[in-house]
Amino acid sequence: DEMASARHLLVLLLFVASAVAQLDEYCVAGQINGFDDADFFPTPADVAAVNMPRQLGRLLLQRSVRREYRRGPGYDWPDLQADDHGCDCVDPLPLRLEGISCLMCSPEQTYYAQKNKNDDAVLFVCQDLCDTAYAACGSAYTDYNGAMETVSTAFISGLDFCQSVFEASDSLDVYVSPFSDNCWDNLPLCTLDDYYMVFTDCISGTRDRLWNKKEDSQCSGGVQKPPNEYGLQCAVSCEPGYAIVSQDGQAVCHACTAGHYSLGGGVRQEIWDDWNTLHFSFSTYCTQKNSHGVTHIYTDEPCGWELTGEEANSGDISDDMSSVLETSVTLVADGELIVSYMVDSEPFFDGLSLIVDHVVVAGLISQVPLFETHTYPLTAGYHLIQLVYSKDNSVSRGLDQAAIELFEITNIRYADYSCTPCPAGQYQPETGMDRCMDCDANTFSTGAAEACEACPEGTFAYQGSSECLAADDCTEDDVNWLYGECQTIQGSDDLHRSYYPVWDEPHLCREVFALEDPVWVPCLNCNPGFYRPVGSASCVACPSGSAGDGIHGCQTCTAGTQAIAYEYFYYFDSWNFLNSRGLTTSCEGECGTDGWILHDTYIESGEGHGYDVQSILSLDAELVEDGTLSFTYSFQCEGKCDMRVITSSGSSRHLYGGAWVQNQAVDQTITMVLHEGDNVIDFVFSKDSTAEEFRNDRVIITQITVSHDVDGGAPECVDCPAGSFSAHSGEEVCTPAPAGSYVAEPGSTSATPCPAGTFSSEEGATECDMCGENVDSNDDRTGCDVSCRFDYQGHTYDMLAMARTDGEMYGPVTDLDNNDYYLNACTDQHNNRTCFSGHGTPIDTYACQVAENGVGEDLGNVFGYIPLSEEYGSTPGITLHYTYGDLCLNHTSLERFPRQSFVDVVCQPSAGIGMPAPYNPDGTVETEQCVYRFMWYSLYGCPVCTEDNYYYIVKECEEDVRTIEYHWIENDDGYKMCHDGATLPASIDVPCVNTDIDCPEGYYVDLTDPATASNPQCQPADPGFYSIGGGVVYDSWQELPKGFSAVGWDGAQETYIHSGEGTTSLLYINEWVADGYLEFSYKVYSFGDSTSGLFVYYDSAEVGSIRTYTGADYVTERFSVPAGHHSIQFMFVAGTATTYEERERGARIQWIKAVGLTRAAEFQTPCPPGTYQPDEGQTGCLLCGLNTFSFGAAAQCTDCHHDQYSYLGASECTLRQPCTADDYQTTYTECTGGTTTSVTTLIEPVICIETEDIDGTVVEEDIECQCPPGHYLVGTACLTCPAGKYYSDGECRKSSPGYAALPTTGWFVGPEPGSGIPSDFTTGCSGDCLGGGWVFKADHVDSNANYRLGDIDSWIELAVEYSADGFLTFEYEVMGDEPNGLEVFVNGVQQMVTYHPSEEERGPNTATVLLSDGDNTVRWNYHQERGTSGYATLRNIVAVGAFHGGALQQTQCPPGTSSENSGSDHCTVCPLGTANDVYAATSCNACDSESIAEEVGSMECQECGSLTYSNDDHTDCETTCLFELQDGGVVNLNPLQNMPGPYALESTGGDLSILMNLCSKSSHEFYCIDPFGEPIHTYTCEVDSRGNGVDSGHVLAIEVKEPEEEPAAIVLSYTGGEAEGCEKARQTKLTITCDADALNSVPTETSRSTECALELEWSTIYGCRVCDEEEDYETRESACEDGEQTTTVVRTSDCYGPAIRESKTESCYNYSFTIGVSLIVVLVVLGGILAAVVGFIAWRYRMLHTRYIALVGSQDGQYEMEEMDNDLAEDKKKDDA
Repeated sequence: DEMASARHLLVLLLFVASAVAQLDEYCVAGQINGFDDADFFPTPADVAAVNMPRQLGRLLLQRSVRREYRRGPGYDWPDLQADDHGCDCVDPLPLRLEGISCLMCSPEQTYYAQKNKNDDAVLFVCQDLCDTAYAACGSAYTDYNGAMETVSTAFISGLDFCQSVFEASDSLDVYVSPFSDNCWDNLPLCTLDDYYMVFTDCISGTRDRLWNKKEDSQCSGGVQKPPNEYGLQCAVSCEPGYAIVSQDGQAVCHACTAGHYSLGGGVRQEIWDDWNTLHFSFSTYCTQKNSHGVTHIYTDEPCGWELTGEEANSGDISDDMSSVLETSVTLVADGELIVSYMVDSEPFFDGLSLIVDHVVVAGLISQVPLFETHTYPLTAGYHLIQLVYSKDNSVSRGLDQAAIELFEITNIRYADYSCTPCPAGQYQPETGMDRCMDCDANTFSTGAAEACEACPEGTFAYQGSSECLAADDCTEDDVNWLYGECQTIQGSDDLHRSYYPVWDEPHLCREVFALEDPVWVPCLNCNPGFYRPVGSASCVACPSGSAGDGIHGCQTCTAGTQAIAYEYFYYFDSWNFLNSRGLTTSCEGECGTDGWILHDTYIESGEGHGYDVQSILSLDAELVEDGTLSFTYSFQCEGKCDMRVITSSGSSRHLYGGAWVQNQAVDQTITMVLHEGDNVIDFVFSKDSTAEEFRNDRVIITQITVSHDVDGGAPECVDCPAGSFSAHSGEEVCTPAPAGSYVAEPGSTSATPCPAGTFSSEEGATECDMCGENVDSNDDRTGCDVSCRFDYQGHTYDMLAMARTDGEMYGPVTDLDNNDYYLNACTDQHNNRTCFSGHGTPIDTYACQVAENGVGEDLGNVFGYIPLSEEYGSTPGITLHYTYGDLCLNHTSLERFPRQSFVDVVCQPSAGIGMPAPYNPDGTVETEQCVYRFMWYSLYGCPVCTEDNYYYIVKECEEDVRTIEYHWIENDDGYKMCHDGATLPASIDVPCVNTDIDCPEGYYVDLTDPATASNPQCQPADPGFYSIGGGVVYDSWQELPKGFSAVGWDGAQETYIHSGEGTTSLLYINEWVADGYLEFSYKVYSFGDSTSGLFVYYDSAEVGSIRTYTGADYVTERFSVPAGHHSIQFMFVAGTATTYEERERGARIQWIKAVGLTRAAEFQTPCPPGTYQPDEGQTGCLLCGLNTFSFGAAAQCTDCHHDQYSYLGASECTLRQPCTADDYQTTYTECTGGTTTSVTTLIEPVICIETEDIDGTVVEEDIECQCPPGHYLVGTACLTCPAGKYYSDGECRKSSPGYAALPTTGWFVGPEPGSGIPSDFTTGCSGDCLGGGWVFKADHVDSNANYRLGDIDSWIELAVEYSADGFLTFEYEVMGDEPNGLEVFVNGVQQMVTYHPSEEERGPNTATVLLSDGDNTVRWNYHQERGTSGYATLRNIVAVGAFHGGALQQTQCPPGTSSENSGSDHCTVCPLGTANDVYAATSCNACDSESIAEEVGSMECQECGSLTYSNDDHTDCETTCLFELQDGGVVNLNPLQNMPGPYALESTGGDLSILMNLCSKSSHEFYCIDPFGEPIHTYTCEVDSRGNGVDSGHVLAIEVKEPEEEPAAIVLSYTGGEAEGCEKARQTKLTITCDADALNSVPTETSRSTECALELEWSTIYGCRVCDEEEDYETRESACEDGEQTTTVVRTSDCYGPAIRESKTESCYNYSFTIGVSLIVVLVVLGGILAAVVGFIAWRYRMLHTRYIALVGSQDGQYEMEEMDNDLAEDKKKDDA
């Protein structure tokens, strides 16, 4: 401490030197010649001195100080002697001024710097120094204000300049005196009182006594400071009330004189206005737990304890946080920590802890309503002390804070160095005391007082006052009238009592009038429950078991009722009377009165109270049983005031008034619970306002009532409450229902025993609790009959070895939050040394959680057991379910519900008993809020062994005997999955018999029965079993069954096997020993690809046709299989995976049945769990119904327990949880009087238990009815206008021409009345469904949340009739996992609706589908994959065009439609060949001769392409495919029409080809089909290998190109194809050129060809002009040989025609003719030929003309080239002939 103080002063001196050195840096050197005596003054001269503000100066505390000060003989601190103890002011300080290289070194200057009481340094500077520096530096520049300016500009005076130069630090105050030269010379002479003495701590057995001048002393000269004394012996440590004085050179203890006190070396903190005080240095902060339970310092915002002056409180913090206040101290000897605290928080979970050196010495303190003082021992030495207010993860109560008002530690020093004077307002009349007392009211003291002085007449003072105040004149408000005791007075038969005035206490006014005389007034009636005995003046309570009204005496109560005694306080007029009834008062702190004061009909907390007051009204009450306290109060406060009501049982209420509640002063009545026996209730009034004007703030109580008070009386006979009864009349209290019984109704005269399956373990039950699942109650119904051996689901479980009845619970199991868990298998009785409540009481339970604070929570004390979850597959086991644990708060609904635990006891034979562990691998135990789950692998999770746990093997016959061997069913590790119970039978031998007999389905042959083994017969399968005869059913696919092989098929889902992507195959090969069949159940999804589907091959031959989309349900198919070896292949083509856009394409096979593999079944098959079969000889089993279940091999299903439920096909029942808001739906009643009512009802099927918190109640009445779209409300009915009319202005009106009154209706546009799906809808579900389909939710429907393991298809279907073509819109939303989605079908055809919108596009999504005139069905199918979850919703379904709809407006007919007349209910679409492009059209326009409308509803006619023309009905453009060239030649492309391809497209790698119908559109049944399997009618089509096509152009334009010196080319451009996947519509360009030698060529792609813009070239003979017989052929004759000659007509040009048009052989002769004859012959021949040619041409022209007419007039505008070719062939035959 000495070294620290020395450093403080040294730093101060260095600071001064540094500051002045800085002046020199800015000013001209030499203007200041150092310091002299006039620059400083020792103390402030007068009040004109200015105390400069504190500023942060941390850099000063970091400066290097090289001088070391050593304590020793002659050391005189804080005097810094110049000779050998001077300061060493060295680098790094830039000291450039003269005279300050060793500043403050002379004895005369020791007063310039001093220590104050806080150990801070104080510097006193004369203003002359400031003025000198200011003048010298006036022209220098400074950036003090943030901008460069001169000193004279920046500062207005020398004082202002000094305040900027001498910046103070945390431990420095600077004073500047306004006096000039030698400012200290004006001070008075010093006396001994201007000094004070301190003793240092003992070091090596000695201590020093040091003197210092008092900080506030204003003197100079006079008495010198006494000399310091060094090396005094430390022989004395003083007790509280004593201080050290020096006597004969020794330190001795001397008692403090009257008016003084001491703590004897201790330190006390009672004023809380600063964390750093003379004795303590506190720090505060907050900590917080993260989600993993790791604690860290909270730094997000300021947080911690807060100062309020009179106390420190823990501040406001959030859940999982702690507010820490800490300090460190060093004790010289063993001592004590004394703390006065109060705490108001959630009991057992939040509260205050006191931690010393990281060890909790007190905690967790949750409820201390009034400040209590507690003492804790401390050892000598260093200690870290922490006060920690902490909160758990939920719930706040009361103030949710802790506060301290006293913090004291003893023996921080050996003794006090001096006694402390009593502060003003207190006194101490005795010597040797450790504290002072407040002055009483109307007295005062000014400090160091032995006694308080009475206030002069005409003045007054409150308790603890330091002065008296002028008193006002008394008024009537200062007078209080009280009553005396009732008595008989002379002259009257009635009882009277005196009514007399008294001055209010404290008496704070000046008496200016005398009090009136008392008067006599009649006594009041007795309080209810009391009466006056004859001749008595006092009221007494009615006898036990009777009641009275206080006027007419008392009457005996009847059976079923009780006489509850009450103690009343209505009148507050006599402390003598009130004291006798248990009311007393007191006051602590700055009290204005001695407590509460009386006012006849009310009692108040007193007046004149100060800030730190506790005015207490106490009531002692003894209760015969648990009862209540009721009181009525009001605050009369202007400032902040409050009242705490605290009971001795620990309950409390904190009430606020005045400024806390905006000064509301209304009467309020509060009721609190009291417990049987003695009770003390304190009403504690306190204030949070110090202002004088709030002195008279108070609280008033007008009545107090206590029930069941032993001194009270009963005002009436009341019914026994539920849970109790009275069997006889005259009962004072009702009898609680004994354990094992209950009383449900008030006024009962007996208790009812609990029914079977229920229990009540404690008295006073109003209902009996349910035993756990599958557990019955014991005989006396006080508990449940829990044994460790039970039969369940066809198994017997024996867990006796796991029950620890005398040992510890199993555990601990530790979770991520460092909570420990302890379990016991099937008994709650154990040596519980691990699980205790917040009260320290052991908890009897099956499961317990112990938090870090050591407090335990009951996680379930009622035992039940349920099936093990399906997630464990076929592994045996059972789940123990513990219920009725401690209550837990739902943070959302703020409801409380009991904790529960699930323990999965799983069969693992190698584990022995095993140990529990968290259910989740990550260590999580609390899987839902207050639901805890554990996993426990154990041998005793296996069932007791039965004959089901072993199987037999029938050996082959040897010597007419076959052996039947028995084996345990073992797991992969070789352990049997059971324990104890049945033993394994020995092997048996049975005679070999002929089993080649045929048994039909439903029958089997039992070879294991020796009695029938020699002569086996077919016998029917027993009930609970079935037989398919000599066959096998394959229905488990997790492992591929024998005989199967798969390529791309996956059976991981176990209940079905699934095809994969691409082409995949499932092959089954087996031997049929008899004629039989193969049957299989399958689904196919192939939307978007009509050629994708399932093919089935039997011995390589296809069975049936391709199987495409089958719908939501599985389809069963069967075909015969003869005896022999056979293979069956299931092949799916073009499989895909599910995307957000659309569902997968694939097939699922659920089961395959092969019958004929044997002649008879050798065993009967048990019905699987969830099914049953009541009859014998059956081939299959039936599903269990709702709320029933079976374990397998069941002849009938078992009903679920009433607190359980199940869905169809359940193998177990599920516990019904308390219903939550999610289990209810809001339904609406039918419209009545124009309004409807909304009601909450449970969703069917009901899977929860209703509670009192939520039930079917009216939510809202008088809701205006909402009609469907197109309807209007008249009275209570929703009506529609007749067809063709719409509703407007209260009447139905005809639609105008060009308009239509579109009939419209809708569903789920608003709330639908009723509680079920409207009659227009049907719904269902296939697969592993939880319900029967979609669920009605008033304003929408949803597919139901299905959280099962199997796949699901849940559908809803709407049947609606349309009066004309129309459409339907709806909103849908798909939630959950990606593989799940919604499919939409119209009349069985799937629609292009996004299957599962991505998160970015997610809901609600709107879709529109087209419907046609007549009946329509719209089906929405929600598909959910196995092991996933989700649901879909539908709302706002609107049908436009519906037959039963109506119209509320007329609608303009859009372009492409029209309505000719008024009163139309639909817009007629423009027929083929017509169009319009305007709204409200009354007709459609026919296309002209050069345009077409090839679709109905066209908005414009499309111009035909070049060289094409419109057909007669303007529905398509045509061409003859004959093209004339400039030279008159003709190109005929018609032959190419018979060569459509397909032709491979090299740009696609051969994956795609192109089909081309050059001159006329065409379609094909199997090639070029759309995603729905419909043929595409077009010119060009891109197709894949399976025939799926894409339109590549259906608009034709033709160009004939004839470049010079190049052959002609015909360019056919096809546009308007499919646009999907391209920037614009696909197009194809085909250029045909002439190649007379290319008869069988094919088109090829050019380098410019792209996927969306194909370019092809085709060099072919058909691109050549048609040959001319005259010009392009010549006749050639061979020589005449052997009398024969050949004549051939040969093509001589590149044209389209046969190379040899004609060839014939004729006889020839070698005649010699003359020239004339020859000429004649030639002419004759030529003439004949010419005639034949002309005839032929005429005939040929006529034939072509006929074909052309037929071509133009054909119905589809197309003439088949094949017919033409046939005709040409016939013609050729005729020609040949």
